[in-house]
Amino acid sequence: MLFSDRSRDVPDPPAGVAAINVGMLPVLAALGEIAAPSAPPGGTPLDEALTRWAQGMGAPAGLAPAALRLAVLAWSRVHGLVSLEITGALAGMGLDAAVLLDAEVDSLLAAAAG
Repeated sequence: MLFSDRSRDVPDPPAGVAAINVGMLPVLAALGEIAAPSAPPGGTPLDEALTRWAQGMGAPAGLAPAALRLAVLAWSRVHGLVSLEITGALAGMGLDAAVLLDAEVDSLLAAAAG
């Protein structure tokens, strides 16, 4: 589902969505533990949308907006790195995907600490 051609008019298979959500729940919980405190959930339209998304997958109530933002940021960064690695773009640039992944994780942890 993540790295294939997708059509907006074809729904994702429920089992695939459930599997992705199961994988995201520990990420949300971990980021909820380490994310710097921020405004209460629902402060902005983005915070409201992220809260609905998290609640829809069964995440613990009351996760800080900062944790939810970091979860989506982490997902998008790692997704981008994997996409570039799959297509060979990183190798073509002479870059090591593992080194880039380590740098992204460090960056996300620094952002979580505030």
